[in-house]
Amino acid sequence: MSIAAQSLFTRFGAFVTHVLIQAPDQFVAFGSPGFDDLIIRGSLATRSKKSGLFSTHGPSADSPERCQELFDMVRDLTDQGSAGTFNLTVAQMKNIQQCVQKIDATHVRFHSARNGIHVSIFDFRRFEYESRIVRSKEVRLVLDTLSKQDAYVFSATLIASSFQKLFADSYSVSIGRNGVVKMSASKSDLDYLIRDQDYIEPVCFSANEQFASEISLWLHSKSGEQVIHTSQQQDPQLESVLESVGS
Repeated sequence: MSIAAQSLFTRFGAFVTHVLIQAPDQFVAFGSPGFDDLIIRGSLATRSKKSGLFSTHGPSADSPERCQELFDMVRDLTDQGSAGTFNLTVAQMKNIQQCVQKIDATHVRFHSARNGIHVSIFDFRRFEYESRIVRSKEVRLVLDTLSKQDAYVFSATLIASSFQKLFADSYSVSIGRNGVVKMSASKSDLDYLIRDQDYIEPVCFSANEQFASEISLWLHSKSGEQVIHTSQQQDPQLESVLESVGS
């Protein structure tokens, strides 16, 4: 195994199973099962003379041409236009990740409205899929405003366990129209490509002031199917890239 590939496996840990070295100075790391919604792209610390695809067991037999094809497929994931962009500070990243850990959240959703850009952190396992909340059960949902800037309407939901793998840094976030969210780290110069789960927490907020004084939220009555299929949803383009790695 090349020194560059070994260094990347050490850097990212067990949640990465394949690394693509693209000569002379680029790499792509692919998430392991359980984190296969995540791809990491960045620059090598030292230049490499050869391109190659490596697993944790060693190099593959893929040709340089095949490696170039795979690299181009990953690059194309970020060239589909953006539905919205915003920035996350280091403090905001830490707060979100700490909140995920504290409530054992399953999803993190970034979304915009007329009054700014928001984040919802929630555990869908805690939702009751009926028209009312069973009082003996706790519903866990944290909603926070990241920015009051005007923005186009967008929504993107990430699996919390993958979001937790991002290093502490400030990020430029781009919500792709192809179902892929790109989070570019400012200091580490890494691009995280994360698949949007296309799922929204099944919660409605009351618009009636008198009613809202008595109840702050309730659940959609027909949201169960959305949750059941959340982990199985996959963008066809991203699925094609992941299949290419495993073949």
